Amino acid sequence: MRPLEFVGVLTVSMSVFLVMGVVTPVLPQYVRLELGGGSVAVGFVMGGFAIVALVFRPLAGSVSDRFGPGPAAGAGALVACLSGLAYFIPGYTGVALARASFGMGEAMMTSAAMSWAVALAPPQRRGQMLAWFGLSIWAGLTIGPQIGVALLDHGGYPAVWTFIALSPLVGGAVALSLRSGRRPLAERAEFPSLRQLVPRTVIRPGLAMLLGAVGEGVLTAFVILQLADRGLGGSNPGAAGARVYTIFGLAVVVLRLLGGRITDSLGGSAAARISSGFEGLGLLLIGLAPSMAVVLTGAVTTGAGFAVLFPALALLAVNRSDERRRGATIAAFTAFYDIGFAAGGTIGGIVASFAGYRGAFFYAAAAALAINAMLGPPARRRIAP
Repeated sequence: MRPLEFVGVLTVSMSVFLVMGVVTPVLPQYVRLELGGGSVAVGFVMGGFAIVALVFRPLAGSVSDRFGPGPAAGAGALVACLSGLAYFIPGYTGVALARASFGMGEAMMTSAAMSWAVALAPPQRRGQMLAWFGLSIWAGLTIGPQIGVALLDHGGYPAVWTFIALSPLVGGAVALSLRSGRRPLAERAEFPSLRQLVPRTVIRPGLAMLLGAVGEGVLTAFVILQLADRGLGGSNPGAAGARVYTIFGLAVVVLRLLGGRITDSLGGSAAARISSGFEGLGLLLIGLAPSMAVVLTGAVTTGAGFAVLFPALALLAVNRSDERRRGATIAAFTAFYDIGFAAGGTIGGIVASFAGYRGAFFYAAAAALAINAMLGPPARRRIAP
């Protein structure tokens, strides 16, 4: 374990996810007020980068395996820098270029940086490193919106676009300066064929992650509407919903900080089974929503489950993969997460149209509880003689 290098990897990740957080409160206003777009335009602009990232992730992972996670993460961060420059191009052309470049850069950086974090850890601490790596993501997503609002208030959109260009530049410089991320020529993996872009070993844990990500997608899209529908949160259900999501995020951060070794102690499969139960229970509580106290309890329970679920399933995928293809494995695993998050919003919306927002949360809870079936029967533990 090399703590300073691990901190460097976290810095690379946070520099890019800060950008994602910064645009969250700013870009919808820009599209509506400056470009005159409606709700459909806002939704497409906000989600467009994820589509690009999803398509690009498998290739991004293979780039990391070929050239090493350091150059790949650095290149990804530098590509993400271009999004800040693209926003200065007037109209939807600039926005489209910005979201596409950020999607490509985020995909490459995340795939490389996660595999890099795993490589820096001894096998018995991989689960802990994956949990701690997630903190850089959540820190960026939590702090970023506050930075975005402050920059917009004091310097307008140009100040926001400038920050978006500079923040990943710092991460790219850090990634390229760390020697542990370089891969010797003799150890470089060949580029896989199209059929090999998604390793078979990642399919089962990846599908389980897809089911688990449905809950976060539903929570993000519908918690405010659920509170308003149930008459909770007083006169401002938006503020109450923001509080629910903050509680959810804090539960994720605290449990990953204090319980980072849960996955290593229990094993990926056992930790995933237990955490999926917590996530499902929490989503059921939010769906029932008899009071605000129950909703907040559900948010904490959901966050506690999700905090362990991601590193547990990622550990299963990593431990079953060829070390030379670790980047491709993590890229494919993360792509399953992207699909599950999108399914939470899209399919959840369809469910809500005929079963109400409560039905959408029940759908998400059922998806989380189905993870046990996806993982198959639990392995029998050998008892030493």
